[in-house]
Amino acid sequence: MPHDPGPSLFQSVSADYVHYPACRVAPAVADAVYLKWYSLAVPERAHTDAEIAAAQAFLLEEIAAGTLALAHEVGFVVQHRIATMDVFYVCSWNGNNELWETHYFHPLDSGRFEVGRHGTKFPTFCVRVLAIVHHETAAWSRYLTSARDSAARAAYCDDQLDAMVG
Repeated sequence: MPHDPGPSLFQSVSADYVHYPACRVAPAVADAVYLKWYSLAVPERAHTDAEIAAAQAFLLEEIAAGTLALAHEVGFVVQHRIATMDVFYVCSWNGNNELWETHYFHPLDSGRFEVGRHGTKFPTFCVRVLAIVHHETAAWSRYLTSARDSAARAAYCDDQLDAMVG
């Protein structure tokens, strides 16, 4: 019989927790960078086109300035709205098989963006973001096992999740 650790270990799961949509939006593209873009928010607090555009402009400026060290890379960004801020998971495929990540934060009551600092215990991916990471990992693996030609590159760029996640 499987082990049941009891309800005390699961008490942090809220009774009103629900899934919500991961929405693909236009990518952020620079001379040597292609980042698929996802908007992840509860529908009543969805990102506006202006918020997404401002975030993309900021990250492209970070790349152009060399602050966000991405060059000749592809990957994806998850713009995740949480209680008081947007968290940006900037993920890029480094080499063949490594997914590298930089966190940015944008408090909703300010106009500033901040780069994340990792401490001894740091939140990485929530279950909603993990659904996107899982999809993108599979998309990258499909690309790596393809002919890696123009058609394969286009297929990778078009391969984005658009589903309820949670």
